[in-house]
Amino acid sequence: LANTIYGTVKQITQSVSGASNRAFQKTVLINYPRAGIWTMAFVTGESKDANGTPYYHLFVPTTPNPTSGVMVIIPQSNAIDSKLSVEEGLKAIISGGMLAPKENEIASLPE
Repeated sequence: LANTIYGTVKQITQSVSGASNRAFQKTVLINYPRAGIWTMAFVTGESKDANGTPYYHLFVPTTPNPTSGVMVIIPQSNAIDSKLSVEEGLKAIISGGMLAPKENEIASLPE
């Protein structure tokens, strides 16, 4: 089962990540769809509001098809760097978390 999943994930990731690596700047973790639930998202852009607060423009993909999802804009302070490359993030999402790293950065978000 693992070999089948890995082969499929590798093929999909290679096809998606070619285009995504240009569009996605980095992989972050955010509370979505509510506080206490962590979701992987890809930074697609940045902006600032009238007060100078920096925001991320994020694409939150669905599993196992990362070509669909939602776009959200959140304050950068509400996201943490996942320490994963875009390709690693895509592999984790496409595999439904089976290929996700065993350690994560969730505890690094300031309260």
